[in-house]
Amino acid sequence: MGTFSVIRPSLTLKAVRAIFAAALLSVLLVVGADEAGAATSSGTLAIKRQGAVNYGEVAGNVAPAGGTSAYYVRIRNTGTEVDQFRVTAQSDDTFAVTRALTLGRTDVTAAAFTPQGYLTPALAPGQELRLTLTLLVADNANHDAINHAFTDFQLRSDADAAQLDRAISQTALESTSGTTAWDGFVRAGFGRFTGGSTQGEVVGDALKTRQSMSFTVRLVNNSPAPSVVGLRTLSSSDSCLADWPYTVKDGFSDVTAAAKAGTYARTLEPERHRDLKIRMTSAGGGPACLSQIAVAVLKGQGGTTNVLDRIYISAARP
Repeated sequence: MGTFSVIRPSLTLKAVRAIFAAALLSVLLVVGADEAGAATSSGTLAIKRQGAVNYGEVAGNVAPAGGTSAYYVRIRNTGTEVDQFRVTAQSDDTFAVTRALTLGRTDVTAAAFTPQGYLTPALAPGQELRLTLTLLVADNANHDAINHAFTDFQLRSDADAAQLDRAISQTALESTSGTTAWDGFVRAGFGRFTGGSTQGEVVGDALKTRQSMSFTVRLVNNSPAPSVVGLRTLSSSDSCLADWPYTVKDGFSDVTAAAKAGTYARTLEPERHRDLKIRMTSAGGGPACLSQIAVAVLKGQGGTTNVLDRIYISAARP
């Protein structure tokens, strides 16, 4: 058996995982009152890509050069009094994008990307509003080994600037070509592929309990000679790992055991590919649960790792 790299998320996705760890101690509930007895702000922040059903704490998409990627950011007052909140945003990009954050027709981008943040209108208890984040990818966008455009949103109390909640979006740049005999691409649902001869990362839609989502892993031989291309999958070590079972299928054949063992392999003719389906199910994890699967494309059956793609998925927020 060849070597297989331990999962080492990029700095961006380390931040993603930190969000879910912090969520276990989240102040989504009213945590008390000040000395004068005034109620403490209580609110939630959640995000989903345009076209998704459920909101979660992380959302992702893949966009082509010159294309767009849109997300909805939901702010909800979960307190008992009318309140206002501040939304702050930060970005980290490895390819060229421009952003617009809007409330209806009002552009609030400049305000959100400051330390003070964007001040929401007053929200009654239980009331919510929705911001729209739109990313425009540059026509000549390209990336190196790390591929992401990352937006980190934080919800803060207007009264004392305490952080109440956090959510992020991650857009990857579409990749459609590779350069080696052992290339791997990955996509969520029927979206666009990313990966190739370098690492690719996709984030699936947030899932409610018993909901599932499929991902496609495409193995490609981009060489002039036949090549044996292998695959191995490795789950994250999250405390809620058992809440995210998955299967791997090659056509109608269940190859989950072989994929987990790193013994799955196919011989591919030059410029040919093979698609495998990974289906992940939410078996009851709470909103703090984030699952990760690393997909290693191997040089031969049980061979050394050529590229390492990652799949992320989270539980839906109420």
